Amino acid sequence: MTEYEIVYLTSEYVNRTWEVMQFWASVSFGIIALSHLGARYLNLVMTLIVSLLYIGFTLFVVNILRVNGEVVSGFLLDLQSKTASAGLSEGAQAIVDTAPNNLQMAAIVVTFIGFFLGSLFFLWFSYIRARKIR
Repeated sequence: MTEYEIVYLTSEYVNRTWEVMQFWASVSFGIIALSHLGARYLNLVMTLIVSLLYIGFTLFVVNILRVNGEVVSGFLLDLQSKTASAGLSEGAQAIVDTAPNNLQMAAIVVTFIGFFLGSLFFLWFSYIRARKIR
């Protein structure tokens, strides 16, 4: 592939990853809103169903993010190999240079897991709190 094709495909996969994460975050905020606004209407069965659907959706999103991450890593390796042989344009070199390092990826993963667990915790906390108030 040419440098242009690799850069274009890398951009497309990064954008797809960003869109998937935005959608997941929107669903997570929806869980929080449901928990807060509809707490008095939640029953055990509904809370379990919402929890299981959210867990399943999150696992699906994690798989998409994993696949996209592996593809982008492959494209970055392709760009790095082109750097060694022919050099890259400034834009392509910037993509290689600004790729997240291990610490940045760990921060993203910790934030993702924290948001996931926090959303589930708030759902169950709201359910239990609403039962105690009655």
